[in-house]
Amino acid sequence: MSYILGIHIGHDATAALINYKGEIVGAIAEERLTRVKYITGFPYMAIEQVLKNANINKNEISKIATTVEALFHPIYTFVEEYYMSKDLEFKKERDLFNDLSVESKFSQVKSLIIKNLTGNGKQNNSNNYLEESKNYTKKVIREKINELGFENTELSIIDHHTCHAASAFYTSGKKDALTITIDGAGDGLCATASIIEDGKLKRISSASAACSPGRFYSEITRFLGFKRNRHEGKITGLAAFGNPEKYYNDLKQFLSFNPEKESFEFKEDNIEKNKYLSKINTLIRIINNENFGVPHIDSMRRFLEKNFHPKEHMKDLAAAVQKISEDIAVEYVKHFLKKYPNKNVVLAGGLFANVRINQVISEIEGVEFVFIHQNMGDGGCSVGAALYCLYDLNEKAYDSYSPNNVYFGNSYNDNEIESALKNSNLNYRKSDNIEAEIAKYIHSGKVIGRFNGGMEYGPRALGNRSLLGSPTDKSINDWLNKKLNRTEFMPFAPSVLEEEAPNLFENYSKGVASKASNFMTITYDVKENWKDKMQATTHIDGTARPQVVRKEDNPSFHKIIEEYHKLSGIPGVINTSFNMHEEPIVASPQDAIKALKQKAFDYLAIGNFICEV
Repeated sequence: MSYILGIHIGHDATAALINYKGEIVGAIAEERLTRVKYITGFPYMAIEQVLKNANINKNEISKIATTVEALFHPIYTFVEEYYMSKDLEFKKERDLFNDLSVESKFSQVKSLIIKNLTGNGKQNNSNNYLEESKNYTKKVIREKINELGFENTELSIIDHHTCHAASAFYTSGKKDALTITIDGAGDGLCATASIIEDGKLKRISSASAACSPGRFYSEITRFLGFKRNRHEGKITGLAAFGNPEKYYNDLKQFLSFNPEKESFEFKEDNIEKNKYLSKINTLIRIINNENFGVPHIDSMRRFLEKNFHPKEHMKDLAAAVQKISEDIAVEYVKHFLKKYPNKNVVLAGGLFANVRINQVISEIEGVEFVFIHQNMGDGGCSVGAALYCLYDLNEKAYDSYSPNNVYFGNSYNDNEIESALKNSNLNYRKSDNIEAEIAKYIHSGKVIGRFNGGMEYGPRALGNRSLLGSPTDKSINDWLNKKLNRTEFMPFAPSVLEEEAPNLFENYSKGVASKASNFMTITYDVKENWKDKMQATTHIDGTARPQVVRKEDNPSFHKIIEEYHKLSGIPGVINTSFNMHEEPIVASPQDAIKALKQKAFDYLAIGNFICEV
């Protein structure tokens, strides 16, 4: 059998493998193997690992499809080759969105002065530059995959938002859907809308990244003292504590949707008219380690710094940006639903990591199905690239494939696990009924690190690389986050039995987002009689972001919750990702054992073994 290898080069690098039936055979983020959170670069280790896990040789890969985190924008023309070379050689931490190395900073400044301020740069003809950039990108990636042993493998480079769209639609299980992508930026765009024509994706609209909902949200994240493109989820949680109306109008000037142009914009008087002054300000911001130089964000940044204090206005600013983002997303989706009526809406792109936005979209009148790709951020582009290559570039008919779980990563048998435990110098024993024991520990107030089966694909821990606890103790959000060195404003998520979900959540029985809720990608309003019983997983606004667990998808995890239900009368447990703050989710037994030794939780339930310090 032949396979297609999808890779994403850049922020949150990943590799994915699909067969010609369109089934995902494996998908792994480079960060899980390098142990560097959201690593930027080329997924060297992930490529090798997905092939190893599938037990296939490189000569069985007939096609490689990729997208890259390219900087196809006139402001950044001077660094395209610099960044591409770094992406291909980089094997350690590099966070372009928040910190720039001294080497990177001065390379940019030197290039800016020579190519932009002197007028000798390629930006004089941005259309030609875009084509040259894409050709350059394809050339260097071709060279790199040849070095890796794929000399005779066909290569396709696919647009960023096309990959997002393909990842959502071709895993949704629907044959027709309005497909929406929104993020910070990708190949010069921040949003697209697509419909299905003759079984294929057809883009009907796109919006420039010059004014972007994703960048808008990320700039508030940065201003409030967190890392953009990393900590936006903290702002989503914080927003529930503030008054969204207080600064709504102040911030709304920086993001609105223009239905006539089908794009996003901000007040024109905030744009600097003098192009040379604009370039000088861009230069100053790069020197000051501020990497976004687009007028939209520069203007917003100056306004925030002049009028607000991060700590004093934190809650109300978070609430305002959350409400504006919800309103803009709903307006965008409604606009295209009016033009191209459809009862199905599928979503991908970083903005849809925001579970509250997904909920308000699911509540749009007439929408009967909402699905968010499980790895909605850039990490999902590897799956999207492979699927687009199969269905659109190769004219294969999509047959409504939709994975029921995302356990596409590394797995280990009991022999491999016990070997790691023997080398750990920790006390361990094999259990005859591991699920029942875990349930008893949870019921007694203990926190369990659960490591079992295949590692999850995407940002959510879904029972195989999870920390589990009781949902009845609201204080757990404070003391466990402190142990994990996390700063969070949203409570832990609940993993609940599918058969009980309609009793716990408003509107769950309507089924609009039942598929999405299997992957913890959407919030629901918690029913009144369960808010106090599951107070540790219910946010101040009365919502929760559940993982609804089906027995056929994860029998072991379902049994844990079932056993806990018998003991407590509560059909759900706390589920948070198995990692310390700023570290990737654990991938190997050694990672899990290392985490246990840091004493942030009580017991490690790994495979069929119970382990403690």
